[in-house]
Amino acid sequence: MSEYILFSSPKIILSYKPLITTDKLLVCRGKVIAYGLNAEKEASAVGAEKRSYNYVLAPGFIDTHMHIDTLAVMLRTIDLSKITSMKELAERISIAKNKVGEWIVGRGFDHNLFIDDKIIDKNKLNSFIPDHPVLLIHKSGHMGFLNTAGIERLETLLETLPKDQVDLEKGVLVEDALWKTYSWIKSQIKKEDFINMILEAQNHILRHGVTTVAVAGCDEQCMEALLGAERSGELRMRVYVYIYPGQEDWVEEYYRWRDKARGNIRVLGIKLLADGALGTRTAYLSTPYNDDPSNRGKLLLTHDEIKKYVKEAVKADAQVVIHAIGDAALDEVLKAYYQFKQYRHLLRIEHASLVRDDQLEMIRDIKPLISVQPRFIASDKWIMERIGYRVKWAYRFRSLMERTTISFSTDCPVEPIDPRDGLYYAVTRDPGSPYEKHTPNEKLELIEALHLYTRTASFLLRDNSLGALLPGCYADIIGLNNDPLMINIGLIRSIKVYPVSINNLVF
Repeated sequence: MSEYILFSSPKIILSYKPLITTDKLLVCRGKVIAYGLNAEKEASAVGAEKRSYNYVLAPGFIDTHMHIDTLAVMLRTIDLSKITSMKELAERISIAKNKVGEWIVGRGFDHNLFIDDKIIDKNKLNSFIPDHPVLLIHKSGHMGFLNTAGIERLETLLETLPKDQVDLEKGVLVEDALWKTYSWIKSQIKKEDFINMILEAQNHILRHGVTTVAVAGCDEQCMEALLGAERSGELRMRVYVYIYPGQEDWVEEYYRWRDKARGNIRVLGIKLLADGALGTRTAYLSTPYNDDPSNRGKLLLTHDEIKKYVKEAVKADAQVVIHAIGDAALDEVLKAYYQFKQYRHLLRIEHASLVRDDQLEMIRDIKPLISVQPRFIASDKWIMERIGYRVKWAYRFRSLMERTTISFSTDCPVEPIDPRDGLYYAVTRDPGSPYEKHTPNEKLELIEALHLYTRTASFLLRDNSLGALLPGCYADIIGLNNDPLMINIGLIRSIKVYPVSINNLVF
């Protein structure tokens, strides 16, 4: 059976803008065929199987910027953020079942706050786990600890690490040495194991009502795992991929992966970084940071370099996806994009966290596609200390929405994948925060936020079948225990999401 008619006693939301609802939906081979009375008539003609639901059916959420490979690894690491003693640390890692390849990896602890022993080194880790290699990453992200088995596994790599960042006597790694080690551990995961990790990440994503993701930067290991999951028939969500340009002739690499993509996977273009992040003061600003007056951040791509990538991308009909958080980095991207504005469907900007008024007008002219992250509002508590009066330029969702096409995302695992958080912060701008105080005009209505988390993604991902349950669209359906448009915004994060199974696939 490939034809199904779905009934919902509360309602079926087909689209948020315009708001279209019904109580009947005909689905055939994973696509919506008809709704309402037309669905009932056509269902009778084809003998469609009936399925009834007592909760609201709605389009699945779409996250247009996340990192599924990083999420996959993170879900296998041990969360040590809440432990308060060395004894508890020992207990947590000694019973660890999930592993990153052959490694036990923990993250998020601060041994300086332990109520008992505050000294941690390789000998201490050996007493907990002598046989498996262990890497524990401090809460700061700037320090890590290895046991002896871990040091032995890293013998070749250790020779390449900065000598002043490695203390083998204590098993301590700091700064770049730590993150090169972490990357090496990820690269050593066997292909089949990494496929399973990607599928675990998929299940985590689907549980939150997200049925489609865009991977904003995918290396060969990530691509092979996604393709393996698709070949096994276990990839149950849609994945749109932007590759990292790992070589000079990136276009050939793009063609290669695009041609290999099958089923639920599409390769759309390349991911580039124009600057860093506000949290680390590496986002590139037009004037210095308030709390670091000698620093404006760092520009990673010049205007000419961006222009070269865009020129090549336009010729290959590939999208260019550029991370630009600081306003000065955005200047470089917009200057390059202006010369190619007739190809706006190929021009994407990620984050656009700080946008000046003059840049808003340039964005109105160019109309690039922009993926923004409402959950950043919750995380960037230090915003006033860092950028002061420029908070009025931060996370300008309404201003951007009124000038171009934007969609919502999380940058997961930088932020949790849960779209309910994004909806809440887009609408409230975090009550009592500097964002609500200084930029209340940037608040969205809930129906607008829901639209940006669903239908507008079809423009960013170049697929008109996404983000709605109208005829011709994918039947990527979720169930909700409440109509999101009928509850107070303060309760939006309490809505429960249910899987909807069609053709034995859970969307």
